[in-house]
Parts: sequence; structure tokens; C-alpha cells
Amino acid sequence: MKSKDPDNARGSVIFPIPSLPKSSIHLAAAALNFSSNSAYVDKVTILSGNNELWQRTKLRKRADYEIDLSHANIAANQGGKGIAVVLEVVFDTNLGEIVFESVGLKVVVAVERVLIQSGTWDSQDVRAWNEPHEKTEGRIKFLTDFNTTPVVMVGMISADVSGGTNFRVKVYATDIDLHGFTIHADTCNDTKVYSCGVSWVAHGS
Repeated sequence: MKSKDPDNARGSVIFPIPSLPKSSIHLAAAALNFSSNSAYVDKVTILSGNNELWQRTKLRKRADYEIDLSHANIAANQGGKGIAVVLEVVFDTNLGEIVFESVGLKVVVAVERVLIQSGTWDSQDVRAWNEPHEKTEGRIKFLTDFNTTPVVMVGMISADVSGGTNFRVKVYATDIDLHGFTIHADTCNDTKVYSCGVSWVAHGS
């Protein structure tokens, strides 16, 4: 940016800010990266549509600068109006020049809570070992309810089976909700499952 009018040693430049992440809570800082020996940034204004959210004057900054906005309590979500940073530049001479490398806003982003729960289950929790069934299931109740339906992973950790040379056992989870899920240990044909141990991990928010 250059000053071309010797009678007007001030100029303004607007930097529109792209859409902010949906999880943005509030603005934390305005970051200005620029250089000049013959001009300086004197005022910074943050706009949302036609509304002025914040302004700082008499900066007289000639190089990279970051303005703390953490105490300004400016909400990042401006109802789809968008946000822009407006800089007022003062030129020392009519040949003054200032070069902006980047101008932007830093935001505070909400970090989603991640909840992880795990445990084990055994078919003997629901039936005796000497009463093998082709299908065995049990209900697992989470210690803490999830806010969203979690992802559940299960794996076999032990098995007591008979049935010749074939090992036919499948473990899996169904009916997953915020409170728990149903765990299964199934077999088929001539394989008999006397007991089956399963480990599980659930993660969500």
C-alpha cells in the first residue's frame, strides 16, 4: 500500500476474514504481519457487517504486531455477517510504502470432550459354562452416559470351545446407545462354546 496524495497522508485498508470454524468461541488476538520504514499502522478496527466490534487507536506500529483481544469478549459467531479487520495507515511522506505479509484473527476454539470407557465381559456372566449355546448375549451398561452415540470395538480375549478342528466363534456389539450396548458371542455348526471372554472399548463425547 502506498500514499499517492501528498495532502492526505492517511489511508485505510480492509482485510475480510474467511469463515471461522464452527467451534470458535471468541476472538483472542488480531495478528498483523507487515513492514515499513516510512509508514505505520495507527488504528485497528474489527467489523462485523456494518457493526464495529472493537477499535484500538494511536498504535504507531511499524512492524509485526499482535493485539490481545482476550479481554474484549468479542464473540466469534457473528450470525453469518462475517468479520473484517480495518487498518488505518499513516504515511510519513507522500512516497511512503507499507507491505502487509498477513493480517488475521486468532480464535479460541471449543475442544470437544472425548470420553473413553472400557471393560471385559464373559459369557459366564449370563450362563453356566456347562450349558453351551449357539448364541450368547449380555447387556453392557456404561459407567457414565455418553452425550452422543459412541463407537464400540470388541475383541475376544479367551474361549473354551470344542468341536473338532474348526473354531467358529464370533464376537460383536449391537444396540449401541448412550447408556450401553449388547455384546454377543456366537458360534455355529458343531462348535460348542463353553465360555468366551471379550474386551471392549467405547469412545465418543
